[in-house]
Amino acid sequence: MRENVVVVQYAGRRAGLVVDKLMGEFQTVIRPLGEVFNGLDGISGFTILGNGNVALILDVPGLVRRVAGSEGRRNARAANYAVTE
Repeated sequence: MRENVVVVQYAGRRAGLVVDKLMGEFQTVIRPLGEVFNGLDGISGFTILGNGNVALILDVPGLVRRVAGSEGRRNARAANYAVTE
């Protein structure tokens, strides 16, 4: 099975996002999600595509920060484990 990976960069860090399908590049209007979804991690809004489907807009900086933070915590746990063992 072949996987598509989109490589993004933010604040000097790179991350790969595995995607089901590459659809191309679009100019679109990003709309807010509204109060119900306020504070939803990783999603910054939505748009309505030309065919009427709704597409969520990823919050790439937020996702990269989240992954970078989890790597830091994971490395700290590994260091603590190594010291205590």
